[in-house]
Order: sequence, then structure tokens, then C-alpha cells
Amino acid sequence: MEDYVLLKGKITGKWYDLDKTAHYHIMAETMGVEYDIAVNVGSVVREWGSSEFKSSELLVYHDESYNNKILDKIVEKEYGVHVVKPDFALDYVKMNLFNHKKMVLMPTLDTKETYLIEILEKYVVRSMEEGIYDIYVYGMLYENGLGIHDVHMNQGSKGRYRHRDRERSDGAIFFHNRRDLSWTAVFLAFKNQSFKK
Repeated sequence: MEDYVLLKGKITGKWYDLDKTAHYHIMAETMGVEYDIAVNVGSVVREWGSSEFKSSELLVYHDESYNNKILDKIVEKEYGVHVVKPDFALDYVKMNLFNHKKMVLMPTLDTKETYLIEILEKYVVRSMEEGIYDIYVYGMLYENGLGIHDVHMNQGSKGRYRHRDRERSDGAIFFHNRRDLSWTAVFLAFKNQSFKK
């Protein structure tokens, strides 16, 4: 089973893989190592007998003035990649992290108008230009140890993904402005995932 981790680092770059896997990639450096952070901006599937890809539906919650007690625990972490312990794990269902009803449905994948890409671009570009942000990412560590994926809800799944469900192992992204100490949070889930306890 992949390690559930928290990365704290500084953004160094970005790239896109939108046609086949619908991911926005953030490059972040920490402790002298650069990591690839793969963020779902949709979930593309190929229809049977067709060469066309379509995007399934993604739910997004975004808060530019985020405040939650979990921040007090992660801001104290050193730069690096930390295996997540129960005291600072995320659970969309059992913890009061945000109002699920305020998640925005992002039904299509359009690089020019995608709500989530606009949010990520804003803070990734600002981070690279101004150098005043730290990024914190919860997700699963790549097998090669050089990246993080599943940066979204990791429970309440149906069908072929149900076997991968893990409680207290949900993903998220936080941008921390070290100048004014503000936090921006991004939480992701797929429409077919359930928030029921």
C-alpha cells in the first residue's frame, strides 16, 4: 500500500497532462529534492469504440481565507515529506474540514475555462514570481518516492475504485502566504464519491 504523506515545500514549476489523464502537475522542491504533484482537474475516460476522451465530474471546494485547527498542526512541520500520523491526517467525512454542500461541480475539461485550473494557476504562478508561499500537499507517494498523487478524497468510492478506499487518508492542497500568514485551501472529490459516515 502506498504511503499517505504530507509534503511541505516551495513551488518551482508546473506542467500539464490534460488530454489523457486530466492532471495539472505542480513541481515543488523540498530538502533539495524536486517532487511532481499530480492534481486531478477531471477524470477522462474513453468511450467504447471511440477515440474521443470525455471528462467525468469533479467537485471542488476552494477557500482563500481558510481557517481550521488542522493548520496549527501542519504549519509546525519542517520542510520535507512526512508520513502522515493520525493526529494530522485528513478525513473529509469524519472531520469538519469544510462544508461539503459548497463544493462546486466542474463537469467539463476545458483548459481555458476550468475553474480548478484557474485557482491553481493563480497561486502557482504567484508562488514562483513572489516566493512568499509554501505549499502543503496531502496525498499518496509515488512508488519511486519522487511525487504525490491522489490529491483528493480517497474514500466513499464506488465500483472499480472501492478497493482503494482508505479512511483518514484524504488529499488536499494548502497555499500558505508567509508574509500575511493567510491560507488558501483546495479540496477535491469526485461526484460519485459519498460523504456519508
